[in-house]
Amino acid sequence: MKLVLSSTKLTDNKRPSKGDSLILKSAERKGLDTIVLDPSMITYHFASGDLRVNYQGRDISDSDIVIIRRTRGAELESYQLATAMESRGKVVVDPSASLIYPVSKFPSQVLRASEYTPKTIFASGLSEQTLEEITTNLTFPMIIKPNDGTKKRGFKVVANEQEVRDYFNENQHSWAIFQEYLDIVTSIRVLTIGGKVAGHSFCYGTKNFTGSYVAEKIAQKVIMNNPAKILGTDVVITRKGDYYVLECNRNPDFTPMETKDNYYADRIVDYLISLRNDTGHGKNNYESPKKKPDGILSRFLSSVSN
Repeated sequence: MKLVLSSTKLTDNKRPSKGDSLILKSAERKGLDTIVLDPSMITYHFASGDLRVNYQGRDISDSDIVIIRRTRGAELESYQLATAMESRGKVVVDPSASLIYPVSKFPSQVLRASEYTPKTIFASGLSEQTLEEITTNLTFPMIIKPNDGTKKRGFKVVANEQEVRDYFNENQHSWAIFQEYLDIVTSIRVLTIGGKVAGHSFCYGTKNFTGSYVAEKIAQKVIMNNPAKILGTDVVITRKGDYYVLECNRNPDFTPMETKDNYYADRIVDYLISLRNDTGHGKNNYESPKKKPDGILSRFLSSVSN
């Protein structure tokens, strides 16, 4: 069985990211023939009614599984790869998401569990009419961030209308996100694989094991409407005890939650293999992974839920 991992991270660092490296190593341990590639360096050959896909002189057309990881800067090229391999009947993980998710936060906003969505306004530019709409529906302080931002790039908390105007004078964003300010005390990332919760980790703030159980339940609601096969759902708890979904990451970084035995990388690869087996033999052998408990309370809550 052959696995292709596509990632534009290669363009920046000339090597896979840590998470991608863990997936590749896990796949190799499980006997898969692996190749990691930059989608912007692929050539396509149409001849005699057939499509061949080549990467740096290697024909990858007969690969069984393609997983699209980072696509920023090569969204179209990633989508072309996904389309080409799907046309050949190959298993492609999250092909439709490869084009739009990296350049806009809007799809993930739409696909959240609505009752856990913070008050949010997407707006193009800043006019007096837009400013009036924003201040009518949101209160200060509020958060502004670019629609295509990552890792808090362009993120700012503003306290009044003048700071909003200053933000747009300094940052020329075509689309921006205005969001209610949340007094966050705990942030939890829940990783779901194939529609099932694989586990969670505390990103920052106070560890709240009861909250992590609730966060996993919220993530299960999110994936009912989200097409991503591998998803990181970021759930936060405020000082008042309210829960919100801040983000649904189609290409989640699972390395902060990874264990010494590569639990999460192995679960991802097991799921990829199950997809191929399902295509080839009509049966999906993937089972929901047993969660890594964070402590006594987590184990107790898990036993109660079962």
